[in-house]
Parts: sequence; C-alpha cells; structure tokens
Amino acid sequence: MKKGIFNIKSGLELCLFLSLLAFSACDEDDKDIPEIIGEVPTVKSLSPSQDLRPGDLITITGTLLDQVKQLRIGSSYLLGSDDFEASSSATSLVFALPAKAPAGEVYLVSASQTIPNVLAGSVTLVKPMISEVSPLVVDVATNVVIEGADLDLVSTISIGDVILTDLILNETNTEIQATCPENIKGGVLVLTMANNDEIEFGTPLTLYVPPILPEIASVSDGFLGGTITITGSNLDMVTSVSFGEGNEVSDFVSQTAFKLEVLVPASASTGDVTITLDSENGAVESPAFNILGIDPAQYVFFDFDSKNLGWKDLGDVISDAELSVDGSKFYEVNATVDGNWTTYFADNTAGRLNLEGVSADGYAVKMDINVINISSGIVLKFRLGSYWYVWNIGDAYSASGTDGWTTVYFPLNQFKDDNGNGTALTTAALNDASLVNEWALTAGWNGGDVHVRIDNVGFDVMPE
Repeated sequence: MKKGIFNIKSGLELCLFLSLLAFSACDEDDKDIPEIIGEVPTVKSLSPSQDLRPGDLITITGTLLDQVKQLRIGSSYLLGSDDFEASSSATSLVFALPAKAPAGEVYLVSASQTIPNVLAGSVTLVKPMISEVSPLVVDVATNVVIEGADLDLVSTISIGDVILTDLILNETNTEIQATCPENIKGGVLVLTMANNDEIEFGTPLTLYVPPILPEIASVSDGFLGGTITITGSNLDMVTSVSFGEGNEVSDFVSQTAFKLEVLVPASASTGDVTITLDSENGAVESPAFNILGIDPAQYVFFDFDSKNLGWKDLGDVISDAELSVDGSKFYEVNATVDGNWTTYFADNTAGRLNLEGVSADGYAVKMDINVINISSGIVLKFRLGSYWYVWNIGDAYSASGTDGWTTVYFPLNQFKDDNGNGTALTTAALNDASLVNEWALTAGWNGGDVHVRIDNVGFDVMPE
C-alpha cells in the first residue's frame, strides 16, 4: 500500500485519531457560545407599529412575556417593567410609547443574562411637518410663525444653534410661534422632538441687517437765507434736506461724509425746528435746533468794526487777526484796576439794538471772550439801561483763564434794576426805550489785574 501523510498502521489507531479530531473541533466551536439556561420568550405580534405618537398603547403578544423586565427601543432606549401597563400578562405585554423613545426595532430583555434578547418588531413615529415659515428675515424679538402638522410634537425650535423662546401652539397643532432671543443669528430653522429627532426647514433664515443711514451728530443754529452746518457720518448719502412741506433742498453748499452745509429756505419755519435728511436707504430726523427770522449778526450791537463803541474809559479796540476770534477787530483790556467805577465800553446809538423776537425769557446777551488773566474776586457788570447783570468773572476764571476764546451768556431775566439788586428785566421793559437807552460793560467792584479780550456782543437764544 502506498503511504499518505499520516502513517496509521491499524484500525484501532484510526478510531483513536478520529476521536481526537472530533473532540478538538467541538471544544473550539463551543467555547464562546453562552449556555442558555431557562425558557426564551416568544413573540407572535407587535401592534400597532406604524405612525405612532407619544402615549400610544402598544401590545406585544406571545409567550413567557411575564419574564420580560425591560424593552429596548432602537439602539439604547430602555423601558422598565414599571412602565408596563397593569393589564400585561405572560401572553400580552402592553406599554405606552414614551415621548423620548426613538423609532426602530423593539427587543424583549429578560432578567437573566443567560436568555438572549428577543426581537419583537419595529416601530415608526409621526414627525412634525413644516409647510411654511414666516418671516424669513429675523431680528431680536421677532415672532417666528411656523405652519404645518403635528406641531405638538415639537420640544424646541432653533435657528442655527440658538434656541427660540416663548413657544405658543394653536389648538389644532397646525401652527406654532416662537420668539427670537437677543443672541439670535441666521441659519437653518430646526424643530427638535423630545427624542432628539430633528426636522429642518429647507430655506435658511437670515438675520436682519439695518440699512446704512446718515447719522446726525449736530446741527448749527441758523436763520432764514443763511447756512446751517450738519455734522455726523454718512452725510455723503444725503440726497435732499427737508425743512418742512414744500421746503426741500437738494443743492447743497458743500457735502462730505462728515459735514453738510445747507442754505435755509426763506419760507422755512422759525424757532425750534427739526429737519429731515433723505437718502436712498431711508430718512432720518435731526435733533431740534433754532432758526431765526433774520441773520444773528443783526442782533450784535458791539462788533468793534461797523458796530463800534460810543465811548470808553478803559481798554482799546485791537486789530490783530491772529489774536482775534474770527479775524476781525476786538476789544482788549489789559490793566490793573482799583475797583472804582469805570466804563470799559458803552454806546447809546438809536436803533442799534435789534429786538425783533427777543424776549426776556429764553434770550441772553452773548459775547465771545478770551480771559488771559484775571484776579480773584473781580466783578464786572453789563448794563442794559436801568438793568444790570452782575458778572463774577474773577471767581470764574482766576485759576487759569479761558485757555482761548469761549462764549458766555448773560440771561436777560437775570438783569435787574437798582444796580443789579432789584426787579428782574421783562420783555416789556426791554422794549421800552426810556428804560433801555444805553448798553455797556462797566466795573463792578474789587481791584486787581484784568487782561481780557471781548468781541461779538449781542442778543441770542439762551442755550438749554
């Protein structure tokens, strides 16, 4: 006989060899298979199983169902026996579908680890449906309205990763509203169910971006026929300026992004007014400012040029453009005074005072001043005929002067007769030429050093 791979000499040896092979094969195949100890539950049916909603009762029929201690729905959601209905038995297991349960396969889990999980079937769920969302452009506090079906299954609503607040559902579950919080941003609108399933709306929502508009920082006071100056930003966008109906101006004196100069129409309203700046992106309204009926320069009664002083005791008119507030002449006093009576400058020219529209309440004597040096305690007075304003200039500026030109206002209703100690000036008295027949800056009391420059003395609106 020809020999093979194995040299087996007898039938006994062959039997022993085959027995060893069989023993080895069985040991290798069975060592990882757990031993089943106990009876395995069986399943006949699971119903209902399609288009389920939270709270729906599901019945599993079969055998040994009383041995089931848990149900596993999907990959990891577990439902304990305490959640089974009381009517459950060995042949029928009844449970209500939890809101957090996912769709997927349902397994029976026995108490014993030696009994394998048993597939009972699978379930599908009803999901919310979106038919319409409005608006598609959102901002802080925007109320978003979602229309569709089964919207009662919505747990949260988000845009991007921002969760909306204040959910309101209608009675038919076909409309739900939510409010955009302060940190709202654009993105996909997502409805999230209690089981974390998500339903997305196909059209992303965008965050509202306000249009760029002109911004007004200030508007200078003006007069009919004069020029006002508007400062701010984006002023190069302005296409027209409205001073009221029928008074639109589109031809500007000058225009940049930061400054706009406009002529005031002769038919514009006077007093405290606002104007409207129009642009292609929209209109903005200015803060209130004052428009006079005539050029404010006409209210000036001392400019030391064409409207010069009538007489003086102290100081001189100076012509020095570099030292001037506006390049014109001004008045300067640079002296040591003893506190005795003296007139700095005065006038009584008939018709010099323009009182059109001027009232004691709301108006003032205004003048530009540059205090270089003044001793503490020095008091000056401004005179309007029989009425005087007491100006504590020494206490106001003795420390450091004015550091250049500035403007001061003396309220007309603080002018008083009896050398500044009596009754206050009224509008009627202001217009009485027998009472207001001279105007002057004079000494008050106390001596010391006085070095001051003055220009553009006249009436003006008292600032607020």
